[in-house]
Amino acid sequence: MLNVLGLDAALVVRRDGDGEARVVYALGYPSELGKEAGGRLYGPADRIFRERTILSLRRALTGEERGGHQGYEEAIDHYCPLLDEERSPIGFLLLTGYGGKPADPASLRLLAGVTKQFSIAYHAQRLNEDRRRQALELEHLNIELEQEQQLLRSQRDLVLGIVQSIHEGLILCDYGMIRFANPTVEAFFGFAAERESPMTSFCERLERGGDGALAGLHRQLLALQEGKLDELQTRFSFRRDEDAALRHYELHANALESPAAIRQLLLVFRDRTEEEKADEAKNAFVGIVSHELRTPLSSIMGFMEILLHREVAKERQRKYLETVYKESQRLSDLIGDFLDLQRMASGKQTYRRLPIAVEPWLRELIDGWKGQWPHRIELHVDTVRPYIVGDADRLKQVMLNLISNAMKYSPGQDRIVVRVRADEASCAIDAIDFGLGIPEESKPKPFTKFYRVDNSERRQIGGTGLGLAVAKEIAEAHGGTLGFESELGAGSAFTVTLPLYRVPSVAGRVVVVEDDANVSGLIAVAFEKLALSVEPFPTAEAAALALQRSGADGRPALCIVDVQLGGRQSGWGFLADVREAPAMQGVPILVATVLDPPPDFRETPSLRYVRKPFTVERLLEAAKQALAGTAL
Repeated sequence: MLNVLGLDAALVVRRDGDGEARVVYALGYPSELGKEAGGRLYGPADRIFRERTILSLRRALTGEERGGHQGYEEAIDHYCPLLDEERSPIGFLLLTGYGGKPADPASLRLLAGVTKQFSIAYHAQRLNEDRRRQALELEHLNIELEQEQQLLRSQRDLVLGIVQSIHEGLILCDYGMIRFANPTVEAFFGFAAERESPMTSFCERLERGGDGALAGLHRQLLALQEGKLDELQTRFSFRRDEDAALRHYELHANALESPAAIRQLLLVFRDRTEEEKADEAKNAFVGIVSHELRTPLSSIMGFMEILLHREVAKERQRKYLETVYKESQRLSDLIGDFLDLQRMASGKQTYRRLPIAVEPWLRELIDGWKGQWPHRIELHVDTVRPYIVGDADRLKQVMLNLISNAMKYSPGQDRIVVRVRADEASCAIDAIDFGLGIPEESKPKPFTKFYRVDNSERRQIGGTGLGLAVAKEIAEAHGGTLGFESELGAGSAFTVTLPLYRVPSVAGRVVVVEDDANVSGLIAVAFEKLALSVEPFPTAEAAALALQRSGADGRPALCIVDVQLGGRQSGWGFLADVREAPAMQGVPILVATVLDPPPDFRETPSLRYVRKPFTVERLLEAAKQALAGTAL
């Protein structure tokens, strides 16, 4: 364009919407001059926006514009407006000719035509740039919008999933119409709260199956909708049909204020049937406990009052004191059983599980009963000497309860039979009596707390009514069961079934007596390097039984013993016993513990001390030395 017009320099200036101007292109001017135009416009630059016509002005030159040899004295500047399609100025084109030669009419017409074409092209370019910029912005906005929509969909799906899966029934309504209801509502009441259906229909169906606590529910919801109520909370019972069980619910409704000023109602239904049952059971339990405690207390207080305030013959005094003693014992048993049940229910009951030889354990238990009852107890063991694992004291409590009940409910009989049976997996112990038996209507209830068969023959039989419940809890805690068979007038057989304990063989194996399963596992992995298998025992009693059963022909290759163990016997006591056993003669022993050895402990080629924590290498080295009998 400069070549066509015979001019020397050009400058394009654009004015933004806020009135500020900036140079968008410069050619032919000295470097500093091409950067000067900017900010607010004044003089000819401002006139061009008002007059919208070409202005040609002569000016004297200074500085770099005069040229390298100072050959130019004047210049003519042509201010040409740049117009949009509405002929509104959007900037100007400054064209400069150095030397001061004025333009002739033909040159001015050419200048006007060329600048007009430039103005059109520049405006079109700006529009294209604006469109490209807007397209990019729209693209970015679309991406952001898609991301927002995806986030909203994810949040919607998450919220919907939560609402659909929660155990509470939810209904959202406004202006008397149901807008949303989750599936739990239908699961509760047997009919759906259909979307866009009238709330009146739902309330009527709910009231028909309810217990009257929901009378006028729709009116109350309308009052809540109109702001006359702040919230609605009530409890009610509902029966889905005549054959269905009565269930108990809680309704909580409140208003939700939305941005559109629509007052929506949220109804939350909660099933509290199990809570109601628990409350009923708790109230019944408290009532029974109060009754059971007060009965012996009344006898104790009554007879003590007589003894304190009346003159009573010695024979009667003794009789009264015996009654007081028996009632005190009954009260003590009741409290003990009650506390046992509470510990079991809270998971605080602990058990010391040790191997038990069933036959000698039962014989010792039965011998303790001799002379206390007129009944004799016959023990029949129908199997090879079986073993079980459990807390001997707690299992003794089970058997004492079963034998005691057998004696109580067989008045006039002279014997009780205790029979032991076993199969491949379990050991069953029966307590059999030949007495009153249990009526058919009472057979579902013997393990119910405080239950006692109530008839004339049994009314005088003592007991807390908790013994069988405690016994059942103990049996199940040992992985067993407690059941019974009974025939009215012919007697009953109560059977406790427990898992059978198989005494493992230790011949040629590494016996590890350690109550920490992780340490036992580590030792087992370590001894794979020596091609030796490991037999772990959590208690000294279990290990001693295995060694005893193995005999001299089934000696282990090595014995690793911790000092602190979970059973009754410590590691030191175990070592003192087993070192004299035939199966342990010449068997090397490693004592592995965190404790310091006792002052009198002396290591020998076959007795080594390994301090915890130990490394696998240290353990294997000590084991190799002990196996080889290496001298210290």
